[in-house]
Amino acid sequence: MIMKRILIYATALLSIIACNANGKTTIRGKVTLDGKALAGVLVSDGKEIVETNRFGRYAIASDKADSMVFITTPSGTVAESADGLRPGFWAMLEAAPDKVERHDFKLVSENQDNYRVLFLPDIHLSNDPRRNDIARFKEKVVPFIREKASEYEGPVYMMNLGDFTHELYWYEFDFDEADACQLVIDEKLPLRTYAITGNHDHDAAIVGEEVDFRSAWLYRRVWGPDRYSVNIGGDHWVFLDNIIYINVEGQGKKAPGIKGDRSYEHALTDAQMEWLEKDLSYVPDEANVYICTHCPFYAGSYKNSGKNLMPDEQLERINSLCSRFANVVANFSGHIHKFDYFSRKDYASIRQYGLPCSSGIMWETDPERSLYSSDGSEAGMVIGQCTKGSPIELSYHTYDHGERYYSIYDMNSVGKIYKNNPGVKIQRKLAPERADYSELKFRNCIFLNWWTWTPGCSVEMYEEGRPLEVKNVHHEDPVKNLTYDCPKLANPVKHHKARLKDSCIHMFEAKCRKADSAVEIVMRDAEGKIVFRETVQRPLAFEY
Repeated sequence: MIMKRILIYATALLSIIACNANGKTTIRGKVTLDGKALAGVLVSDGKEIVETNRFGRYAIASDKADSMVFITTPSGTVAESADGLRPGFWAMLEAAPDKVERHDFKLVSENQDNYRVLFLPDIHLSNDPRRNDIARFKEKVVPFIREKASEYEGPVYMMNLGDFTHELYWYEFDFDEADACQLVIDEKLPLRTYAITGNHDHDAAIVGEEVDFRSAWLYRRVWGPDRYSVNIGGDHWVFLDNIIYINVEGQGKKAPGIKGDRSYEHALTDAQMEWLEKDLSYVPDEANVYICTHCPFYAGSYKNSGKNLMPDEQLERINSLCSRFANVVANFSGHIHKFDYFSRKDYASIRQYGLPCSSGIMWETDPERSLYSSDGSEAGMVIGQCTKGSPIELSYHTYDHGERYYSIYDMNSVGKIYKNNPGVKIQRKLAPERADYSELKFRNCIFLNWWTWTPGCSVEMYEEGRPLEVKNVHHEDPVKNLTYDCPKLANPVKHHKARLKDSCIHMFEAKCRKADSAVEIVMRDAEGKIVFRETVQRPLAFEY
């Protein structure tokens, strides 16, 4: 028995040495599943990726430059959570770079043949008394998450896509990333969360050299690494921080504790790109791959339509890495505060899903009304339904009115509000180039804002059976204007040139002959299949 144990220990030692032949071990540990050693688990320090041996052990010759070690959890497992919110798949490195430290990871089995994800982009918790965001989060968002998690029998995960907080207010309202996380922990939400960094999740009190890494110190301690992956039910989920924080000292908005302008770039670091290539090399061709970032890869409606937000060479490399997968790789992102389901022919391996702000427009719209995002969509969450062997199925659920995908406007009713609204009158003086929906040219028009429209989908409208000419007009949404822009413009001190122009790529218009006729609206997908159909009785009241 003694000799047998010696042989086992010797074999384990040799295996560790073999997976660390290129240098001195500085990180080691063991991975277990349901208390038993688990072989073949990928372990990384953000640079190197190694596999656990048959005894569940790993060893990495790491320079600890990223201060983290993490595992890629295998499908059918989830890392144990100490607080019920954050799976323990990562650990902070605390010892000196040349010192050996040990970090073990414990997994438990979970049936992931069917699972659900809730996407949470841009919740912007700040403890701002002017926005009353904490109370509104508890009253509106928390019950919504509980409901969506409890109504499903399989596992449910939340994908935090960044801007969980707002760094401009960390010091003014004494509420930072750790406080926001603790707030959610205290609510005891019944789901595990995977997160990625947004531009507002950095510490703006930090400036100078290596500011991107140093300013994310608190985020790493709260949520984990800036690059990692997890396997869920046969799907491969990748999380990448594509915000490079710059924060030029002495410039930008002045606020307590803020030392820079909070500027940033949309890009990955070279180290992240190298890690991504290694990570994807372990993924089978037939797997569904979902890449979560804060910023979208390229623009559909956001600022320069059709332009890349990230560097061309990085997108070309990512597209190339994803080209071998049988299914198109999906990119889920936030940051733009609006729906932007978009694809580019030159990046055919990737389908982008830009998601609206889960806090509406950072909790700035009237608390007595529903929350709205920057494209006029009613605030809520995109929900992904995942079944083993099938691509993800997406739906959109609003906090106040359940599953919704579009809004319809009788512009006669909208025009009456615009004609008499005090905020619109001020807007006409300060920003005359903005749309005035009280003008005659909008009389008898029907607007459809199809939030989840994608290029290739089509809209038809019929007035009492007669087909109408439908145009994709890119007009601004009247609800967004009245609930956000006009109140801001009413205070000239807060007036900003960026609010002078607005557009929405998923707005459609048709002009009717009558003011009181019924209009049937038909929405088709790219294959011509009807996905939504509604008949509108006019006049249709305008509510917001």
